[in-house]
Amino acid sequence: MRTLFHCWSGIYIVSQRWAKALDGVNGHQVAAGKRLKSLDEQLML
Repeated sequence: MRTLFHCWSGIYIVSQRWAKALDGVNGHQVAAGKRLKSLDEQLML
C-alpha cells in the first residue's frame, strides 16, 4: 500500500510539473500573439 501511494504521489508531482510547463508555453504563445497584434495595429496607424 505504501509503495502504491509513493508511486501515485510521484506521478502527481510529475503531472503538476508538466501542467506548469504547458501553462508556461501557452502563456508565451498568448504573449507573443498579443505582441504581434499590437505590432499590426502600429503598422496600420
